[in-house]
Amino acid sequence: TTIKRKSIIQFLAIVAGIFVLNIAGGFYFTRFDFTKEKRYTLSESTKNILSNLENDIVVNVYLDGELPANFKRLRKSTLEMLDEFKAYSNGKIYYNFIDPLGSSAVEQQNAMIDTLAKQGLQPTNLMMKTDKGNTQKIIIPGALVYYEGRQLPVALLQNSSRAGGGSQEEAINASIENIEYQLASTIKKLSNKNKALIGFTIGHNEPDDQHLADIGRTLAESYELRRVDLNAVKLVDLQKFKTLVIAKPTKAFTEPEKYKLDQFLINGGSLFFLLD
Repeated sequence: TTIKRKSIIQFLAIVAGIFVLNIAGGFYFTRFDFTKEKRYTLSESTKNILSNLENDIVVNVYLDGELPANFKRLRKSTLEMLDEFKAYSNGKIYYNFIDPLGSSAVEQQNAMIDTLAKQGLQPTNLMMKTDKGNTQKIIIPGALVYYEGRQLPVALLQNSSRAGGGSQEEAINASIENIEYQLASTIKKLSNKNKALIGFTIGHNEPDDQHLADIGRTLAESYELRRVDLNAVKLVDLQKFKTLVIAKPTKAFTEPEKYKLDQFLINGGSLFFLLD
């Protein structure tokens, strides 16, 4: 009948419309933000960082598996944020959610915890309520971000002091609010090719690289580090540095070295003395 034919045509039209929307969704992503606080709207600085990526970013998130309800919220918010990042990066963001303790072998679990700890992701010990009572569970609420052969860790869980010293629920809420900054700042550190120069002076019995490894790793996330011999470096080259670090010298600086340091300061450079 005519009515039946119209119903079939309308049904097919609806199916076709849904199919087209699904196809379009594979190429374009947006999320309408109706929240008063604009919780899902990325900042302009984050959008700029993502849109200027030259190569792919890979994010391995180690927040997966059996989780308490509040940590499931943190996982869900992290997933949504990465989806948003992927959209504004023109598809250059790739991510994986990994259960670091998915293996049933205790030896493999301990090896994974140790490996991630060495890479900057510290485990968190939780107390979970189950049918059999309270039980302890270790989770690793963090991620590793990879770009052009380098990697940096991201802590997804804010500690209680940063969250105002409140409850675990308040720490989770603070962590969710901080996801964009944590991810965006890490991506910026990895993708920034115009890092400012920081020099470590040599020639005065300063500690070697091994003894300065901790501060070196921290600074290397945002700056390019070099050793500086004040006797050999030219003033014009010295001015390329943003800061000079003078670490625990036990030998006096010569007058020519002091002159170069004075000129470095006059021309806008800064000195940082590491004495302890």
